[in-house]
Amino acid sequence: MLRREAGLTQTQLAAEVGVSARQIAGYEQGCNSPSPRHLRRMAHVLHTSPQILAGVG
Repeated sequence: MLRREAGLTQTQLAAEVGVSARQIAGYEQGCNSPSPRHLRRMAHVLHTSPQILAGVG
């Protein structure tokens, strides 16, 4: 998991992205999807592309 490889907790990633840790957990579990803006922000924080995070690339 990219978040763990980056050494971030769900709470830390959430703070960087501007969402709650519960939302990050939901994204990771596939229960919900981030908005395009949040997806881009997560990709930036995790040093990857939005396509990789979305499972497209």
